[in-house]
Amino acid sequence: MFSGLTVDRDGTTVHRVARGAAALEQALAREFPGERLRFADSPRTAVELDDLARRVAADVPGLQEEGVSVTEVGPDPALGTVRVTVEDPDAARDRLAARYGPGVTVTGPGPDAVPAGG
Repeated sequence: MFSGLTVDRDGTTVHRVARGAAALEQALAREFPGERLRFADSPRTAVELDDLARRVAADVPGLQEEGVSVTEVGPDPALGTVRVTVEDPDAARDRLAARYGPGVTVTGPGPDAVPAGG
């Protein structure tokens, strides 16, 4: 069962759950014979990740009212979780874990972007 893809200079990683993995790997190898494919286990399928991401996104207004400032929500196939970016991850982590379980990864805002040469 497919979870997602990540691509880097070394090739493509197909994230999939263990059940049905052999059939998926064989089908992809046939479909993309020259591609450098790697396979990695994931605890959740793409459908499960999308469903949870939609649930969290729908809850954002209520979370904001509770003081959890959510800035981004989306599936993270490499982790097999939904990444929820918030302004204060330490304050939100336990609350979001209690609400959504182990399917979410809570992160804080990233570093400010610095223009090249700047």
